[in-house]
Amino acid sequence: MSYTPNADFDGTDTFTYSLNGGAAATVAITVTAVNDAPIAANDSYTVLEDGVLVITAPGLLANDSDPEHPFIYITTITDPSHGSLA
Repeated sequence: MSYTPNADFDGTDTFTYSLNGGAAATVAITVTAVNDAPIAANDSYTVLEDGVLVITAPGLLANDSDPEHPFIYITTITDPSHGSLA
C-alpha cells in the first residue's frame, strides 16, 4: 500500500481498514507543507522608440506569487538584447 497526497495538500488525512472483516482501525497521516517554488509569470510592455520604460516592482510582480512568502524579490537572469536595464 502506498499513499500519495493530492497536489498542494498539507494537513491530516485519514483512512480506515479492517483485517478479515474484523474490527476497524484508523490510520492518521500528517502531510507537512513544503516550500513550493515561487511562480513567475511572463509580462509584456510597449515603449516608443527612443523612449524610456519605467516599471515599478509592484507592477512587475503583480502576476507573480509565492504562496509561502508574502515578500518576493527580483533577480535579473539575462540582460535585454537591444537595450539596457538600470
